[in-house]
Amino acid sequence: MNESTRSNRSSRAKLATALALALLAWMVSATPLLAVGGIFAQCKIVDRIEDRSIVILDVGRNQGIALRDPAVLLSDTGQLSATGRVFYLEPSLCAIRLGWRDRAVTGANTAVVVSRTLPNVCRIALPAGTTITASVTSVAPGHRTLWLDQGRDAGLHLGDVLLVSRATGVIARAEILELYEQEALARLVRLTPNTSVAVGDVARLWPSPDERRSGRVEAPVSFVEATGDQQAVWLPAGPSEGLAMDSRVELHRAGAYVATAVVDLPGIPLTRARTVEAYARQPAQVGDRAVLVASGQAGAVGRVFKIDRDYCLISAGEDVGIRRGQRLFVVRDGQHIASLVVKTVKETYSGADLLLTGKTGGQTPRQWDQVVADLPQSLAVRRVGRVVHSSPNGLFVAVGEVGNVGVPEPGTLVSVASQSEAPAIAAVVIHKTGSGLTLHVPRCWGRPTQRLGAEVRYTQVQTKSGENVQP
Repeated sequence: MNESTRSNRSSRAKLATALALALLAWMVSATPLLAVGGIFAQCKIVDRIEDRSIVILDVGRNQGIALRDPAVLLSDTGQLSATGRVFYLEPSLCAIRLGWRDRAVTGANTAVVVSRTLPNVCRIALPAGTTITASVTSVAPGHRTLWLDQGRDAGLHLGDVLLVSRATGVIARAEILELYEQEALARLVRLTPNTSVAVGDVARLWPSPDERRSGRVEAPVSFVEATGDQQAVWLPAGPSEGLAMDSRVELHRAGAYVATAVVDLPGIPLTRARTVEAYARQPAQVGDRAVLVASGQAGAVGRVFKIDRDYCLISAGEDVGIRRGQRLFVVRDGQHIASLVVKTVKETYSGADLLLTGKTGGQTPRQWDQVVADLPQSLAVRRVGRVVHSSPNGLFVAVGEVGNVGVPEPGTLVSVASQSEAPAIAAVVIHKTGSGLTLHVPRCWGRPTQRLGAEVRYTQVQTKSGENVQP
């Protein structure tokens, strides 16, 4: 036996002895205080092996902990102290090997271990504007299939569709054919003739979980063609997403209305729609978001495109089911501005009398305000705080500037807004102190490391009062 082998065996023996002693110490200690919701466990540090960057925690297999689960150590004030992963497991104890440690933070006594299955469990509840993301790791020579670096653990399902994009916009659709814990094989359908999918391109689950919940499916504009006074926009959606012949879509950019377009060539994988000149606020661009306009019985139906004193013209008519005498509501920035009563109905537009009430503060409509047929149960988006620190691996985020009212509890899903035009990312609150929050951001939800200062928000459902509606 050579010296190197003896040294390795001696090291393993010392580690096993240290873990055994830690387990014995834990067994005679008080019962740990757990906060286990099936997706994470708040726990205490019961021992440390400093020279090996190992800590022992008072949770284990009985609390749902598994090997390779990520963990974070926190100071008494909630600062990120260190991160690591579970590498040793007992029924009521686990050992974490630290991969990063902030030497400026001392006195960490609290830890949170997060289940790797958290994204799968939370998929259905992801906040609006967020979704599951993956990176392309390889593309078959014939460009018919590709591999993604996320799989079942990330919440992907067989048959899921992801849109593959880069800075220039959406370039392909990918449909999951085979699924494994941490990777997936997908069928590839190119959407742009002169652009091929490459390793490193980003794929996002579409429709997002929130779009499926609400029925409000959005599709990005893949490319735009000029056709006289109109524009033709191509969308990576089809009849299965509700885009049938003569369907109407609204185009949005950075949350603002751009134009209305009418489908004239539905298809798979691309659908063409032509903009309506009278309802165009500005020209369409690649990357604009197309939202299907609902029927006149519920949801958004159109826009105010002309105002003459107490009379408004709206971009919805018989084509979306508007009826004479129907009551409609004008909305701006989520607020109910005024009510309308339809007086005349044409094929593609309507005229309505304006009703001002004390309930809306007597505000008057403006051109391009949204018109809805019903004021549904609304969602109030509240600011929680700002990202002040992120672990190098991006899995854990510290949130500061947190107020005293309406602070979400551990287990709440929130979104981290971007300071640019990048999509928001989802996160889950895993720890709360008097002055801040700790969030966990699985890799499949996005990368928060470049978002210092970004706002953290969460959504509350309000009663159907008519005062607020979803923008």
